[in-house]
Amino acid sequence: MENVFAAFAQFDNDVRAQRARRAVAAGEEQETIRRDLNDAGLRTLRGNPISRSTFSRTLRSPVYGGRVVIPRLGIDEPASFEPLVDPALRGVVQARLDGRPQPMNTRYFGHLRG
Repeated sequence: MENVFAAFAQFDNDVRAQRARRAVAAGEEQETIRRDLNDAGLRTLRGNPISRSTFSRTLRSPVYGGRVVIPRLGIDEPASFEPLVDPALRGVVQARLDGRPQPMNTRYFGHLRG
């Protein structure tokens, strides 16, 4: 039964992390999003609130885009699983994080407009 609870908690965290990536892609400030997620109960595996550095690393992680990257071993290849985040959404998020302007894709963000 404990495994069921752990799996549900991980799913809940994944859903909240997906919302964070969409908010970043929509142009919201990272710190505001991070605070909102902490207030909503998103926690690290150890049960701690999400720090700025952890949040930033999570948004930039290539694993969500379906890639395994280990620079020190020279590994950069597609993962054996489906990407957790749609490649188009990940591209928009990465462009925003890099400070590059990127047109909004209303498929993902139309609901965020006033």
